[in-house]
Amino acid sequence: ADQEQRRKAKMAARLMDSINERGFDAYRALVVDDEVVSRGIICSKLQQFGLNVETASDGEEAMEKLLASPGRYYHMLFTKMSLPKKSGLDLTMELREHIRRDLNDITIVTVTSNPMRDERLVALEHGMDYHIVLPFNDIELKEILLRELENLGPEEAHEKFGFRIIK
Repeated sequence: ADQEQRRKAKMAARLMDSINERGFDAYRALVVDDEVVSRGIICSKLQQFGLNVETASDGEEAMEKLLASPGRYYHMLFTKMSLPKKSGLDLTMELREHIRRDLNDITIVTVTSNPMRDERLVALEHGMDYHIVLPFNDIELKEILLRELENLGPEEAHEKFGFRIIK
């Protein structure tokens, strides 16, 4: 058991070193959350990894920002499922059907404090790509960033860092 823990610790250290070397400063995320504290936590964590971050406080404001942006301006969208004016679910469904290719294939991550499997399934069924729970698991978030922003497939990530990404 101790040997397995040491092996996992080494893999995590390799991942951390890779992230620290690589950084994600060429990428931009839009964070949508009506709660100031939660929005701040999400933004802080993403900025810690080097992402450029912009915010919206509801689904309508998020859609306005996305539509006003030039193509491929935003690389990822982090949103709650329940938001005022337009829910994260409605926002996701609208984006998945949008004519602009950069909007309909944007990576969407739902951020929640609810770890329940039912909520995760609803998010994925509505077109969200990932469901992560606050407080963030740093390694899980970094795996998502590597997969989506650096285009590492599961096998390549496993070879480089020793983990398997499961969407």
